[in-house]
Amino acid sequence: MAHETERQGDKGKGRQREFIGVLSVYDISDDQLRDGTEVFSRFLTAKEAKALMKAYRLTMKARRA
Repeated sequence: MAHETERQGDKGKGRQREFIGVLSVYDISDDQLRDGTEVFSRFLTAKEAKALMKAYRLTMKARRA
């Protein structure tokens, strides 16, 4: 699933964002999301995303071998 959006940046310039995929998903141990529930997400630069995806693919390939 790919998704692309454009929004105004901090200095009024348009910025493109493209959703490429999900690297990992973890179960949240709390029954409900409420104050204090820890959730983590992060935006990556294209360079960071490519490096992580390369490492992920190599790990998955090694596991299958």
